[in-house]
Amino acid sequence: MTLNYKIITEVLKLNERGFNDLDIASQLGFDAQELIEHDVSTLEAIEDCLEEETTNAAEIAKKLNLPINYITGLACDYGLKEVKINKDDRIRFLRRRRGIMLRGKQEQKNLKKRRRSKKNLEQKAEEVSVNAEIDALVMQGADFSVIESASGLESKEVTTYLKVTNQYKLWLSQFKERINKEPSLRKKQQRTKTGKIGRTKTKAKRIPEVDKLIKKVATLDEMKKAAGWTSCVSARHYMTRTNQYKKWKADRGKPKLEEQQRKAFIGNATKIAQQNLYNKSDRIEQKIFEFLTNTPKSKITYDTLKTIYTRYFEAKDKRKKLSLVELSKGTGLWNSKTGKILNKVGLEPLHGKKERHITPQWKKEAIKRAFNLDVNPPDIAYFLDLPEHIIYQNMKMIGPRPKRQEFITKPLANTGLPDLTYRLASQIYEARDLKFEIQEIVELLDTKKIIVNYMLKNETIISPKIFDMLKTLYPEKNITTPYIPTKQNN
Repeated sequence: MTLNYKIITEVLKLNERGFNDLDIASQLGFDAQELIEHDVSTLEAIEDCLEEETTNAAEIAKKLNLPINYITGLACDYGLKEVKINKDDRIRFLRRRRGIMLRGKQEQKNLKKRRRSKKNLEQKAEEVSVNAEIDALVMQGADFSVIESASGLESKEVTTYLKVTNQYKLWLSQFKERINKEPSLRKKQQRTKTGKIGRTKTKAKRIPEVDKLIKKVATLDEMKKAAGWTSCVSARHYMTRTNQYKKWKADRGKPKLEEQQRKAFIGNATKIAQQNLYNKSDRIEQKIFEFLTNTPKSKITYDTLKTIYTRYFEAKDKRKKLSLVELSKGTGLWNSKTGKILNKVGLEPLHGKKERHITPQWKKEAIKRAFNLDVNPPDIAYFLDLPEHIIYQNMKMIGPRPKRQEFITKPLANTGLPDLTYRLASQIYEARDLKFEIQEIVELLDTKKIIVNYMLKNETIISPKIFDMLKTLYPEKNITTPYIPTKQNN
């Protein structure tokens, strides 16, 4: 038999499913030796291609009219390093090889399971004798329950008999045909809750011993032992089919309800006793009680809580402002944890509660507009009346800011003076308009006279940039000065 492209593709598919050469050969109808010989001849052909300087795996596969996976596999298995394999193809091959190993193990397990099942059926076929009565009922498409009662066999035994005698499919087709012909039976079959084909709903036979135990609200295990069942599920099914399950379940729930009520009563009595003890305790003990009640899973010890609350109330009585660091000293707790211990019982830190200032949305939008300006973040913070870290945080969320000329060009090189900022220039112009003298401006802004003189002398160059910046930050305002007047600063 010639192993062509199509057959090799089928071989690869079966190989991926975990079959060995013998299994593949038997399934495809040729000798395993042929597959080995084909591998050898292909390897020789690959070597011929290499001599002709055809080294690419894809080109070799095309030339030999074989799947690329097959060429790649042979090259990897036999270490033909001269064959150039695409990196992705090599990775794909190695992943597939790993998958074959894993699937091969599972396939072997499934095969063993199928063989075991087949062997069991063959053994049972020798034991089972032909039952003419069951065969007649099969031809009629009778219900499973009818076959069970007529043969005296259990459900599993009937199923085994039908499979061993190869009548299961025949019975199934006959049963479906009968159901389709008789509408009343079809409706009855639809109403069944067992979920099994061929088993219509029938009344359960009553078992007096089990019924007595149900009335006594016995356990499922007791019912199982009394009836000789193998599982407690059978007891539950029996109660369901005899319409006794709901009542039994409700009766079983009554003791639980009584137990819950008893525990609730004990819990309330305990709370009352604790409340009386709480009222007689001092304020430190009360706060410890409140904290442990609010956080029952807390691992903080009683002594640690007593130390913190004692320090707190002593400092409060003396009107002394202790920080969280001082309250936490020697307890091994973080400052934030000490703050939570106070907060859980409604106490505020002695140094006061930290206020949170939310940045208005319009200022956040202004920061975005100022992102590409040639101005440094501290200057933007000054003109928007915001802390510098807010500007840095918002700009960081926008992305990396390109380098730019953020300061006024330094005119006083090698003088040791700092970079000149636009906020300083704005402050100088504002002080000048408020009729301050140059020496007063120097003292007011804590700067140098040479800087003030430079700013005033170059106002025509510096102030236009301040105007542009203010118009970007405050697009809805009419900017007429190189600084923010009081009426605009809102």
